[in-house]
Amino acid sequence: MQSARFFALRANLLANFIKLGAGVISKLGKDKNPKEVSADEWKSVMTPLEYNITREAGTERAFTGKYDKHFEKGEYNCFCCGAKLFKSDTKYWSGCGWPAFSKSIDNDLNIVRIKDNSFGMERIEVRCKQVNRFQ
Repeated sequence: MQSARFFALRANLLANFIKLGAGVISKLGKDKNPKEVSADEWKSVMTPLEYNITREAGTERAFTGKYDKHFEKGEYNCFCCGAKLFKSDTKYWSGCGWPAFSKSIDNDLNIVRIKDNSFGMERIEVRCKQVNRFQ
């Protein structure tokens, strides 16, 4: 199993994940390619907080997010495009203050990992491959 830091997410899952949904891109049109959506289009279907977190890698303080201690059964999908990212049975309490998962759906089919060694720590940022944005 990967370390807790590997899938620990540093952003507010309220703004980043939906459960079993199509993502906010569905508000822009049925067959919209997420990689071709402009900043103005994303802003038109998101709140300022949602845009900051999903499109600008914004974050919140540890232990303050709605989904840090949320363990309801289901799937966690990309807020932007609806791509399947994690299942609830792989979510665990890591103690880091943000949701953590032991593995992604389909061996990272929809996940991009970016190393972050800032603040003297080894961390991995998780992004959706479809929109290449922070999740």
